[in-house]
Amino acid sequence: MSDQKYNGEGSFGMAAGRARDYAGRAGRWSDEHVPGGQRVFWIGLGLLLLVALIWLLYPSANATHQRGQFGGPQTVGVAKVMTADVPVTINALGTVTPIATVTVRPQVSGQLLKFDVQEGQMVKAGDVLAEIDPRTFKAR
Repeated sequence: MSDQKYNGEGSFGMAAGRARDYAGRAGRWSDEHVPGGQRVFWIGLGLLLLVALIWLLYPSANATHQRGQFGGPQTVGVAKVMTADVPVTINALGTVTPIATVTVRPQVSGQLLKFDVQEGQMVKAGDVLAEIDPRTFKAR
């Protein structure tokens, strides 16, 4: 620090002078060669440096693939081979549309006493689906 003296303006003499000289040269060059002048030049240079910084901080997908998914060698385990059922559970939002639907209409009307099937249960012809209150028919 012996060759740099504080000039009282908040900067050191030689280093500040060189920085102003480089900025002045870049300003003159950009005024002559870049449409829009110094403002566009400095904005473009700043964006270029920002892109370079992002590129350095976030490695590409190929670099991650070459190092392995978790960044290094993976340990390998050994297991005995067997046949077994594997439960598959899918948690998702959506609408289930049945292949076929059926509308059940009773031959007589009345109050339901008991409903003998569960939603989604498989039924076949002749199965009892519901029991209607027989008191109205006995009274007739």
